[in-house]
Amino acid sequence: MGEDVRVTRDARPRRAQGGVAAVGRASARRRRQVRGHRWALRSGAIATVLAAVVGMQTAGLLDWAGEQCRVWPRTEAGLTYCAVGQRLTGDYPDLVGVMINRGTPEERVAYVYGEELARADGSRVSGPEEAVAYTAALAERAHRGWELGLNACLGDRGAVTAEQAARACDLMHETGAGLAAVTAYLQGLDLGLDEDGARRLAIDAQAAANRLGGIRLVAYELDGVTVAGEYAVGGL
Repeated sequence: MGEDVRVTRDARPRRAQGGVAAVGRASARRRRQVRGHRWALRSGAIATVLAAVVGMQTAGLLDWAGEQCRVWPRTEAGLTYCAVGQRLTGDYPDLVGVMINRGTPEERVAYVYGEELARADGSRVSGPEEAVAYTAALAERAHRGWELGLNACLGDRGAVTAEQAARACDLMHETGAGLAAVTAYLQGLDLGLDEDGARRLAIDAQAAANRLGGIRLVAYELDGVTVAGEYAVGGL
């Protein structure tokens, strides 16, 4: 009997110890599972972010590649062309869509040769020396156009010098005031102009400068042969 009691007493602690150990092992498993679940969530979040970043980068590369590797449509004669306002990247197509006769009832779409447009708008400039030369030539042409335009509009009312015309041109392009600055400058010259007359002269002179000194390209129909009119590049 005593032996049974001793065995029972010995067995109970062992069973109790075994139960505590089992609970401990279960708790450890649960902690590992929780840690594993949390790591999986973090991994999933990291993977999602990385996938999003890669996706955005890929989309950007695809957009870039699409722009750089654009396949232009072709005319029946085999000339590549683009529509008016279509973004130009890399080399220009054979024909570029433009609007001619803007602001008039004859406003319409026509096409200029891409190579001519690229030379005129500076797209073919490469390197600082060419950029400086192009900018100087552009400024000289603008100044000359304003000199011709101002004197044509003034007629027998007077004349401006090349330096005065250049100053008027620069004021129109270099200041935020634009027309107001040119109006004040012309009014200050010895031309007998009031404010309204000086403003009218500035407006008419700029239009004449574009007509007389601006770069004008021959515009064609989509066949690249039939002349449709002229296209003025930029503004003076």
